[in-house]
Amino acid sequence: KQAANFTAHVPAHPGMLPPVVDLEHYGGFRANPPDATAVTTELRDCLEALEAAYGTRPIIYLDADAYTRYVENRLDYPLWIRDIWGTPALPEGKPWLFWQYSSRGELTGYNGTEPFIDLNVFNGTSEDLAQLGPK
Repeated sequence: KQAANFTAHVPAHPGMLPPVVDLEHYGGFRANPPDATAVTTELRDCLEALEAAYGTRPIIYLDADAYTRYVENRLDYPLWIRDIWGTPALPEGKPWLFWQYSSRGELTGYNGTEPFIDLNVFNGTSEDLAQLGPK
């Protein structure tokens, strides 16, 4: 359902990033995480539907705990790692595509309700970045 909702509201166009699926624990799920097999099955279905719709591999945004619990040795998709405490350290040297290294950034001219913005870095060249997303 999430993939169908996303594709219904986000048309593909050249230059856009691939779809990104946010996989994080929140609220009571941090202390009582959902079953790994069930989550991985549903996540795979969503990722495959997004890839079919956009013609490019989606990115999974997650932290190390979600990676270990749901993705490691189960799914092979580009990763956007949230690690605001240090450099992302994925097992077996698994590369990351994006890294959110801070959630306390400040931006001159930003007037949103949140006092801070997330800061991220891309692991590649500007040419690599241009090759992402639907063609």
